[in-house]
Amino acid sequence: MRAFYDGGVDYLTVEKHRLVVIVKHAYATLLKISCGDYGNYPIATEQIEQDMTDLTAFCRLFESAKEFPLDKNYVKYSYELDYDEQIKQLDKILPKYVDFLSSK
Repeated sequence: MRAFYDGGVDYLTVEKHRLVVIVKHAYATLLKISCGDYGNYPIATEQIEQDMTDLTAFCRLFESAKEFPLDKNYVKYSYELDYDEQIKQLDKILPKYVDFLSSK
């Protein structure tokens, strides 16, 4: 949706952290669009609201997915969801807003 610096670490795996941050920032941006903060948007409000609902579901999925240790010393962890596959799912929602936001 937009470039942002994120230096926090809220989860054990980078994949989980990135997915949660992306979906939360995307939701916040769509909320601003729906409130008119960026002017009139050419997509119907109902579509924006549906995308926000979908992002909420993704956020719940990403946050609830487990991280598990890869070794007995609990140094390395793995995330149960495939990062690339989840990004592909988000790509079904987010790209339609890029041109509009790029013009702002």
